[in-house]
Amino acid sequence: MDFKDLVYKRRSNRTLTYGDIPADDVRLILEAGLRAPNACNYQSWHLYCITDKAKVSALVPDICPQEWIKNASVAVVITEDNRRLEERWGKEKADIFVAEDAGACAQNMLLMAAELGYAGVFVGNFDEEKCREYVGTAENERPVLIVPIGTYEIEPPLRDRKPFEEVVTFIN
Repeated sequence: MDFKDLVYKRRSNRTLTYGDIPADDVRLILEAGLRAPNACNYQSWHLYCITDKAKVSALVPDICPQEWIKNASVAVVITEDNRRLEERWGKEKADIFVAEDAGACAQNMLLMAAELGYAGVFVGNFDEEKCREYVGTAENERPVLIVPIGTYEIEPPLRDRKPFEEVVTFIN
């Protein structure tokens, strides 16, 4: 599939059906995330990949309120450690940079998942402290996103976007 087709194939799919994802495919998805652009190439992230069905299901409802996550085959918790960025740029910029880094990592994983025939979405609505405890993060790591990925039977329709002219301004 060429990149243009891949961009239009990737959707935020919450109609996951639990199915096996081979370990090699999981690795490709994770490696795609780690190839994402990131501030100063500090690679301030850590990925916690939950592959056990019972452990994925146990994220709901205490950590994540979204019931559909129980149907994911894999859930990846992206954490960030912004200490080096904060030393270089200050807290405000570091907080922005790690959010950008996590988003780029998640998008790369979701694009690779779509390329391999899987679906997912990234989730920001979760209890950080409970998530931190659940996956056993280091003290200096902050969970930023959870990326549930799985097989699916229903492909959601392509959702409308605002008109190009409304959201793009050329400055010549």
